[in-house]
Amino acid sequence: METVAVVIPMLNEERSIAKVIDSVPVANLRQSGLKTSVYVIDGKSTDNTREIAVENSATILLEERKGKDRPFRRRLSPSLPTMRLWLTGMIRTQSKWRHR
Repeated sequence: METVAVVIPMLNEERSIAKVIDSVPVANLRQSGLKTSVYVIDGKSTDNTREIAVENSATILLEERKGKDRPFRRRLSPSLPTMRLWLTGMIRTQSKWRHR
């Protein structure tokens, strides 16, 4: 089974993180034969971003330095799958993703 990691860098996004995580079609990806995990890379949020992400079944990866763009600049752990989908928490999510 192929594995995909949905990676969402966040910094103080408690208002949107649940919607962003919920917008990931994990069940559909799994039905398509993809083992799917959602990772939130937290850039030292001072709000409830991490707690809300965990409540919504995401795995938290802590960024050592403050900021949301740092994960894009560093190499992710080789233990994560090579197939990665990067999302941003600053987008407005649609209620349903289009599936083909």
